[in-house]
Amino acid sequence: MTNCLILLSLGISSRSDRRIEADEINRPDSVHQDVQRYSAIVYLTQNQYCQGGIGLYQCKLSSETAMSRHWFTVLSKRFNLSIEDPRFTKLINDYLGDWSNWKQIGELPMRFNRLIVLMARCFHASTGLFGKNANDGRLTQHFEIYL
Repeated sequence: MTNCLILLSLGISSRSDRRIEADEINRPDSVHQDVQRYSAIVYLTQNQYCQGGIGLYQCKLSSETAMSRHWFTVLSKRFNLSIEDPRFTKLINDYLGDWSNWKQIGELPMRFNRLIVLMARCFHASTGLFGKNANDGRLTQHFEIYL
């Protein structure tokens, strides 16, 4: 897990979107990886309201913590579907969205003004969504870092 993240605390303020509380079926995100090399998030919610953070996940089927050639091969064999098959992309998206396929192996907690930079290809998702509307939900600023 330590090779997936760098944790820093910086004074940064910004405007961004909010995510609000949702049940596990209607969550705004699921376990995923990003295409860029690094992802960053700054938490802008005051500490007294902070819940959750970023969860880090391991695939139960392959034990992988990031998308890799091995991960694709394991899924291809398990579901008897070639990686070159046009349906494979849908399989991947469906697999990522099924929470039963994942084991949470860590969480980077939300704290006001905390900047978290992680290797974007590690499997991750938001945790502890809260709030009922845009005024009291989770406020963050996201960055994509292409190196």
